[in-house]
Amino acid sequence: MRINIVGSSGCGKSTLGQHLARELALPYIELDALFWQPNWTPAPDPAFLARITTALSAPGWVLDGNYDRTRPIKWANVEVVIWLDLPAWRILMQVLKRTLRRSLKGEVLWAGNRETLRKALFSRDSILLWAITQLGPIRRRYRAVMADPSWSHIQFVRIQSQQALTALRTDPRAFLTAARTPKPSHSARRARPCNLGKQIIALAQGPRLGRARAYLKSAAECRSGTRSASGPQARFTRRPRATAGRASIAVAQRTTCWYDDTSKNSAAS
Repeated sequence: MRINIVGSSGCGKSTLGQHLARELALPYIELDALFWQPNWTPAPDPAFLARITTALSAPGWVLDGNYDRTRPIKWANVEVVIWLDLPAWRILMQVLKRTLRRSLKGEVLWAGNRETLRKALFSRDSILLWAITQLGPIRRRYRAVMADPSWSHIQFVRIQSQQALTALRTDPRAFLTAARTPKPSHSARRARPCNLGKQIIALAQGPRLGRARAYLKSAAECRSGTRSASGPQARFTRRPRATAGRASIAVAQRTTCWYDDTSKNSAAS
C-alpha cells in the first residue's frame, strides 16, 4: 500500500504517519527530512526530487508531507491520500505545543537542525504564523485537487474530526479498505420503496393506538354508509365530501414513499 498524508503544518501528519507505518509494516518517509539540510538550508529542487524518487522506489510506503511541486512524482503511483483537515483551533494548539516542546527540550530535527522560540514565534519564518496564514489556502488547494480528474486514480480520505482520526488509528487496514470501497454516483443511487400504508396499519395495531384505529375504522364505515354516524365520529360526516375520507384513505389506500438512504456525509469521504 502506498499512502501520502497531507495537511496543514501541525495537523499531526508525522504522528499519524509513524503510527500507520508501524501498524501496516511499511517504511515511513518524511519529506521534510529529504528537503532540509544543515543550518535550515533547503535542498535544491533537482537534488530534492531525486531523493524523493529514490525513496519511493519501494513497493509500499507511508509518505508524510505536502510540497505541491512534488505531486507528479509522489502521486504517480500513490493509492491513498489522507488529508488531515482538523478544526483550526486544534491545529493551532498542536503547533504551539509542538513548538514549545521542541524548543524547550532542544530536540534535534532533520539534518541536525533545532527549533528555537525566537525563530518559531518571533521571526518572519515563524512556524506558528505559517500555520495561521496557510490553513485557508491549503484547504482550498486540496478541495480543488480532489475535484481534479487528473488525480481520479487516487482515493482521497479527508479526516475532519477526532473521532474519524481515532477510528483510523485503531484499525488502519479496515478503515482504509472501507474508504477505498467505490461509492455509487448520485445518478446511480436507487431509491427504495417504503409502503407507508402498511406501516400505519402496523402501528395502529399497537395497544396505545387502539383507540385511533377504532376511530379511523368508524370514520371509514360512516363514509361507506355501513354504519350510522353518532358520537364523536359524527363530525366526519359533517365535513365536505372532498375531505371526509382523508383519514380512511390514509390507512386503506396503498401509499408508497421514496427515500434515498445514502448518508448525508458520503460525499465528504
